[in-house]
Amino acid sequence: MPDNLFPAEQVSVTSSDYSTRLIFGMAGGAEPLCVVVIPHAIAKQLAMILRNQLVKVEKAIGAEIMILPAAYQQMGVAPEDWPRWEER
Repeated sequence: MPDNLFPAEQVSVTSSDYSTRLIFGMAGGAEPLCVVVIPHAIAKQLAMILRNQLVKVEKAIGAEIMILPAAYQQMGVAPEDWPRWEER
């Protein structure tokens, strides 16, 4: 496995006035595996790229990628915030 490959089970995001911080880790892990600091414009591009890619995956597999209800609550969003794959 390459030295710069970090399989992660969790991600958290924080922001300051100047940047967005992506913190990747393992479930139950105290220390982050990787911290990525990027400008807000790059974070916005990343969000758009990820959404488009995941829409393609859901269409290809013909099913919704499931997220635990607790994850929706933690993020403060509802399942309806992500359009049903059949409607795209």
